[in-house]
Amino acid sequence: KALFIASTCFILGDGTSVSFWHDHWLNGGVPALVFPNLYKHSKKRKITVNEGLTNSKWISLIKHNPDVDVLSEFINLWHRTRVVLLFEREDVLNWKWTMNGKYYANSAYLYQFWGRIEFPFQELIWQIKIPPKVQFFAWLVVQGKCLTADNLAKRG
Repeated sequence: KALFIASTCFILGDGTSVSFWHDHWLNGGVPALVFPNLYKHSKKRKITVNEGLTNSKWISLIKHNPDVDVLSEFINLWHRTRVVLLFEREDVLNWKWTMNGKYYANSAYLYQFWGRIEFPFQELIWQIKIPPKVQFFAWLVVQGKCLTADNLAKRG
């Protein structure tokens, strides 16, 4: 879920396909995570942005008798939502890792490994002065082909 949130952004249109509490539409934040006390104090949590912002309906869905933390989060969310505008077009989910904004499985796969540091263990193993059988065993371990544990498991 964190990868999805970091990799996408919603461009609000009419707000009918974006969840008010569970999607990251409010300046990149998920309201349920940014305002956890207010979220727990809400009566109805499955509303769209359109439903929530139309006539500020989300306000009427807050339970009575909020505490200080809930009030603080309420005021903060109220300030943020009153400047949000909805338009007469569909909402768009934009994928950040492609030029055209469309999702492709290979871009998600590459992003998972972005920033990873690779180390050439395979070449290093053959350069170290150790017995050949140890080199071979180390090479099997790096390849993920070490069958010792598998063979022991088979024999009980």
